[in-house]
Formats: sequence, C-alpha cells, structure tokens
Amino acid sequence: MVPARWTRWVALTVVLVTPQVASADGISARFGDLVATVGEDVVARVEVVDGRRITQRVAIELRRAGETTWRRLEAEQQPDAKWWVGTFTSTTVWREGGIRAPQPEYVELRAFLFGARGGVLLVIGEIEPLRVETMTAPETEARERALSRYSVDTSDDQLTLTGYVGTEGRAGSSARARAFIGVGGSIAQSLELLVYVGIGPSFARPTILEGGGPLVLAFDLALRFFARPPQDYTWSPFVEPFATVDLRLPGVDPGGGARAGILYRLSSEIAAELSIGGAVMVFNASDPDGREPEVGASGMLRLAIRFGGDEETATP
Repeated sequence: MVPARWTRWVALTVVLVTPQVASADGISARFGDLVATVGEDVVARVEVVDGRRITQRVAIELRRAGETTWRRLEAEQQPDAKWWVGTFTSTTVWREGGIRAPQPEYVELRAFLFGARGGVLLVIGEIEPLRVETMTAPETEARERALSRYSVDTSDDQLTLTGYVGTEGRAGSSARARAFIGVGGSIAQSLELLVYVGIGPSFARPTILEGGGPLVLAFDLALRFFARPPQDYTWSPFVEPFATVDLRLPGVDPGGGARAGILYRLSSEIAAELSIGGAVMVFNASDPDGREPEVGASGMLRLAIRFGGDEETATP
C-alpha cells in the first residue's frame, strides 16, 4: 500500500507536468478606455472575446488608492454580446465632503469572468490591477478634446480593411485560369463589401466567345455574409453574392451569381479560403464581331489568401 505522503507527491507531480488548458477555450478580455473624474460616476467597460459564448457573468471590482477593501458590482452584457459595462456611483467611489475633500490619486480595478456553474474562467488584474489616475472635470474635458482630435476610432462600427490574393478556375469563360487581387471593407461584424480585379490569358474559348483579345480583365463587386464572425472563430463559412464583368478586350460579358466557401484563420492577420460558385452571364453584351447577346452559365473554383481584419483571438 502506498503511503499517504507519497500519494500527495504523485498527485502534485501530475498536476505540475500535465499541460494546462486554461487558454484552450480561446477566451480573452481587456478593460476599455476608462476615466475617473472626481465627483462623477466611474463607468467600467470590459471587452470579452469568447467565441464559444461560455462566459455567463462578469464582476468588476474597484478600490481607492491605499485601500485594501474592494467594491464589487455585476456588469451588464451589452447587445453586441462583446462588451460588459458596470457603473460605480460617485457616492461609492469618492470620499465625503465633495470635490474639495482630499481625494485618492488613483483608483484600481480588476474583473472576474464566470462560467455557467459559477467557476472563474479568467481574471483581469489579479496580480497587477488596472490603475486609473483621477482627474478633475476640467482635466477630463481637456483630455477628451485632445483625444477627439488625434485618436483612431476603435469601436465595432469602424471600417476594417482586408486584402485578398488568389487564383481561380472558371468554366464558360475565355480565361479559364485567372489570378486576382481584391480589397474588402467591413460593414458589420459578419458582413463585408469586396471588390476584385482579375486577369487571365484567353485559351480554349467556348464557341460563343470566339471574339476578343489574348487577355481577359475581370471585375467583381461582392457582398460577403459570414455564418459567424471571422475574428472570433478559426473556421468561418460564408456566402458571397456578386456582380461580375469580363472584358475580352474587345468584348464585354456581364453577369451575376454567388459563391459559397469557408475561411480558415492561419493567424490573427492571415487566413486561407476556398470557395465554389456559379453565375448567370450575358455573353456578347458587347461584341467586336457584332454577335447577338446570349444568356449562359459560368462556374468557378477559388483559392485565396486573406490579409488583415480584426486582430482578435480565434477559437475553433
């Protein structure tokens, strides 16, 4: 029989050498911009990136400089499901006697993220709390004027740009193999507006597209809908309706269709994607040999690399 003291040592060794999985859930969090103005409420904002949506509660604690006791409140989750906000009223933060009374030079904050069963998932500021220097109302106003002049908007509504480069195989076209580049801008968390420019040599033309030069220049305007925010997940399926036009130089073939694909994040700023789609085309809408326009179909397979986007933690 193994002595009890050896059992404890064995258990401790297993805990120390077993890989820890605290970060496997892909949860990260940070405090948002915070101002502590003497005599006013202190509004604390915590941004939680939690792709699996396992965070159920966020508690925020505050204490004044030199104190050991923390004041705690439960933060409220905002409609965007990312930000949690809690307000410490002025009477709980500042000393009695008004703004003329001696006030703390700073306040400290920390936050706790809890799961469904009340377990602590993550603590912000456990070892080193966030320290916020206190300011008077005139100082706060001066700070806001300076920031409004020079700061960059970091809200969820800002335009985030992405770049694309890739190749495409297309049937029903003068250029069956193409290379393309593109740029996209986020309209919402899971919605992007994209513009692509492609080029490819003409070969193995369909009979209906016998006219034109040796190269095809193509333009696409697309609207991409992600099934889930790509900045929060490793895998993100998407659909992409688009309008397209092929310039056969000379010759013009416009059309419209849709693609469906999946994006895989390789890092915070680089992702690979694969998509397949089809389009209804108006061949010979403008033709150098005077051929009549005809409606046809075109299919495509795309492989691309995506650059940029939000630098947030992705989870499976």
